[in-house]
Amino acid sequence: MTPDQLTDATAYLFGVNRDDLFGGSRVARIAEARQVLAWALRQSNWSLESIGAYLRRDHTTIIHALK
Repeated sequence: MTPDQLTDATAYLFGVNRDDLFGGSRVARIAEARQVLAWALRQSNWSLESIGAYLRRDHTTIIHALK
């Protein structure tokens, strides 16, 4: 799957707006969806830096989200 397809699928499954995944909201439902998307991208062999750039986060935030 492409990153856009993963993003759309995650947004759909969690019932959130696609743009919310890239925003700054820390609402639990959105944060959980963002973490699942980070995990899916990592499973697709994306680097932590690439995932961080895609989600507009620092790579250390991605490390924490994946733990």
